[in-house]
Amino acid sequence: MAVSIGLHGLLLGWPLPSEPPEEPQVLPPPPEESASVDVTILPAGAIAANGQDDETAIAAEDSEDPLDDSPASVGRSSPPPPVERSPAIPENPPADSVPSTEATPAEPTASTANPDPVPNDQFPDEPGSTGLTGGDPDPVPTLAERLGDVGAYQYNGQKGLDFIQAQAAQDGWATPGQTLPSKADPLEVPYQLGAECLDTAPVPGLLMAVVNPDQTFVRGPEVVGSTGYAVLDEQAIAMIDTGEYTFPSEDEPWAYNVEIKVLYPDHCP
Repeated sequence: MAVSIGLHGLLLGWPLPSEPPEEPQVLPPPPEESASVDVTILPAGAIAANGQDDETAIAAEDSEDPLDDSPASVGRSSPPPPVERSPAIPENPPADSVPSTEATPAEPTASTANPDPVPNDQFPDEPGSTGLTGGDPDPVPTLAERLGDVGAYQYNGQKGLDFIQAQAAQDGWATPGQTLPSKADPLEVPYQLGAECLDTAPVPGLLMAVVNPDQTFVRGPEVVGSTGYAVLDEQAIAMIDTGEYTFPSEDEPWAYNVEIKVLYPDHCP
């Protein structure tokens, strides 16, 4: 009895094992909405007919963009385009295969092989020339030649000077001690066309000059009133230059006015 009471007490004093803590219940995740997948069933032998095996088809599916989940792209793939390979270029092509860049000289033609010789009496054109031939240009006719050519007599419209115009033409010519230039003898100009008449007769002209005692000129000679024809005016100046006409001699420079008188035929109007 005492033994059973002792054992009963020992059992009561023995610590009971603690219950394990309850584990939290983990709820399964909500099912995701599955995207619709279009499945295309290929006929048997289609992959083999295109020269692709199952591994090539799988690689083509893996090559698609994983981020592209649009319905149009899901379950559908296209094979990669074939890669064209260019022929290999040899690093050092044979020397005989490289085209030559040297220009082949042109064979001479008949015109270049035997050019026409230049005649002895004709020289090639100088650079910058017009290429016109015909010898030297016509020389400028002399005064004597023009005096004998009726074509050289071109009327300039001069009708002669009246008294007032003649006085005005002499202003500024007088030297110290003179009011107006002194009047010298008329200068008679021969008419070189013989009996041939002009359409308009020459008129008296007026010439001015300031002369030194040695017949040199301080000023002039100058035609201030034309005879109506430039060729006759030039003849008057030439007669002074050649000494055919001389001025009076003075001890100091002196101004003169000289009438130019053309010896025109009396029968000409």
